[in-house]
Amino acid sequence: MSGRKISQSMWVLCVTLLVATGKQVWASEAHENHTEEAHHNADDGHASEHHLALVLGMAYEETADGHHEDGNVTGLEYVYHLNHHWGIGAAVEAEVFGDDQKRNAVIALPVSHLRGNWRLFAGPGVEVRRDAETEFILRLGVGYSFHVNKRFSLSPEAMVDFVETGTNVYVLSLAFGLSL
Repeated sequence: MSGRKISQSMWVLCVTLLVATGKQVWASEAHENHTEEAHHNADDGHASEHHLALVLGMAYEETADGHHEDGNVTGLEYVYHLNHHWGIGAAVEAEVFGDDQKRNAVIALPVSHLRGNWRLFAGPGVEVRRDAETEFILRLGVGYSFHVNKRFSLSPEAMVDFVETGTNVYVLSLAFGLSL
């Protein structure tokens, strides 16, 4: 099996696991969410609407002509919680691929739908390229937050950036979050 087939299989498996787990947890959390929100509002006067995270991960870039390359991602995410179900934010990431890379950084402005510990997000952005050009992207993603305590969280995330040139960039990352 070629390296490309293995990478594609890995992505399909990761997305399938996230979707399958999400469907089960989503249903159970939807029932518990109303009770938890009432309890959360009564007990936690220190909960913040602002959330900042350091993002570390790996990326897989596949161009329209079939070329692909693996790389690393480092960045910052900010989410402002409008309420218990919606948030808006920004993501700034630096990406390091091999010598053939065209992409240096991403700036995205996603809208988040929050459901319990799950976060679904989508939004526009730009890809800053090595040749000093920028390309429009559409970012889609999903994440699940494990709350270490009231202020700190760890969130595995899976994202895909659809670039206007036909390139797709798939990202798996871990976000180390802090409520401000």
